[in-house]
Amino acid sequence: MIYTFADCELDTQLYTLRRTGQPVRVRPKVFEVLRYLLEHRERVVSKDELCEAVWPQQFISDATLVSTMRAVRRTIGDSGSGQQVIQTVFSYGYQFIAPVTEADAVSESPAADLVSAADRVEVNPLISTRRQLTVLFCNLQDMTSLGPALDPEDLPDVLRVLQETCEAVIQEFGGYVAAVLGNGVWAYFGYPQVHEDTPHRAVRAGLALLEALEALQPQLEQDWGVQAHARLGLHTGLVVVENPAQTDAAVADVPVGETPTIASQLASLAPPRTQVMSDTTARLVAESFVYEELGPLPMTGDIASVLAYRVQQERQAHSHPDVTTPLALTPFVGRDAELALLMARWTQVQSGWGQVVLISGEPGIGKSRLIRELNHQLQQTEAANIVFRCSPQATQSPFYPIITYIRELLEWQSDISPTQMLERLEQLLQSYALPLSETVPVIAALLSLPLPPQRYPPLQMSAQRQRQRTQEILIAWLLAETERQPVSAVFENLHWADPSTLELMGLFLEGVQTLRVLTVLTYRPEFKPPWPIRSPYTELVLPRLDPNAIAMIIA
Repeated sequence: MIYTFADCELDTQLYTLRRTGQPVRVRPKVFEVLRYLLEHRERVVSKDELCEAVWPQQFISDATLVSTMRAVRRTIGDSGSGQQVIQTVFSYGYQFIAPVTEADAVSESPAADLVSAADRVEVNPLISTRRQLTVLFCNLQDMTSLGPALDPEDLPDVLRVLQETCEAVIQEFGGYVAAVLGNGVWAYFGYPQVHEDTPHRAVRAGLALLEALEALQPQLEQDWGVQAHARLGLHTGLVVVENPAQTDAAVADVPVGETPTIASQLASLAPPRTQVMSDTTARLVAESFVYEELGPLPMTGDIASVLAYRVQQERQAHSHPDVTTPLALTPFVGRDAELALLMARWTQVQSGWGQVVLISGEPGIGKSRLIRELNHQLQQTEAANIVFRCSPQATQSPFYPIITYIRELLEWQSDISPTQMLERLEQLLQSYALPLSETVPVIAALLSLPLPPQRYPPLQMSAQRQRQRTQEILIAWLLAETERQPVSAVFENLHWADPSTLELMGLFLEGVQTLRVLTVLTYRPEFKPPWPIRSPYTELVLPRLDPNAIAMIIA
């Protein structure tokens, strides 16, 4: 039989599922649950009946059933909040509610004859990959301690609300919910999609998750008379990831290995309503978050004690990019040739020949880590390290990386008065012998910093002229820096650069050969530099490293 609903087509004879015409890999138990609900869509199917039909003569916990239903919804494009296909009947079961058409799989469906053997083979095989991930484990308060006010039949509903809250926050920050088991939620960051700021996303997700669960308390108290709090653990390392579309529901997505184990144990040792991260994760996010050391925490099994840190908050402004503390450095492996090339170009810069190095590579391949090591090496020389970081949230914000860098120089804080910030700006520009009357009004306008009219009259120029004047002053500022000492100027993630920043860079690069500056540009392969590639440009494409080799080197 072929069942067609929404944008899906389920064939019970060929054991396949298609969505928008494309084959979808389905776990066997997920397929069986979906088929059973389809075949009994005229009524509500109780949880007990569903478990007995799909897992005969097995004990299946509520957590396993909830996890399987979540996989079913994800596979067919439904959601726990929308429930356009499968409706949850609280404390009882589920009903398939979407309109369905049926067709005989043999005589009425020519599409069945077109399903290739490859499509059918993809249903069952187990495929695992080794990935460098940041794992977040959310340990919800033990449900048995919620108090006598909670009816045992209400427990699944409380868990559902908590789990759906966790899932929504995790997905908002680009994480992947790997498993939901009872009062524990595992999440992967860096899988299936890799980001340059994967560990940062995980820590931000943890902070947001604690806030979301705290905001949920009034609803929990009103509906069920209970409270539920969380403890979070974070650890970064290699994880063996089973393909979530191809494993049995009873063991689906259950994280295994040392990395998820450390994350879960850190969560169990964390104080209530807090997030604790390992020293490995802390090294990757040291400049972006405020945290306190908890000391080495004991691990069970054969795992050695782990130096842990309690995350307090995100910094209002990153520390100066030139500063790289030992904690912020992770082992640097597999990029010695690339680093040697950069240092060779730096030697030419010290001799008075400006250089430009363009570094391209896939997300998460190590562009930022290479730059971090370069800056660490240059700290041993007389050099000014400048890093401009583009952001995916600011692709249309003029001069965003420039503004961010200047604010870091000024140690910009929201609780500092505009008068104090103006004094800092004047001192900074004066140290470069830049005329204050010409530069302060333009840079202050760039920073949206109000000026006292009695000291600096308003700018009397068109928007186009103000933009040109801003570019001229910024280039003059950078030139003044190169006259002091050799400069390493890095522009990270140019694929997110705003048009004004790209135009400014083009003007600067026109005369870079005569300056004592090493200009390093990093970007993803899809970005095409808008400037002609000529001497003294060097193109560097980062190859992907073997994760198994990296693990052996680190060990």
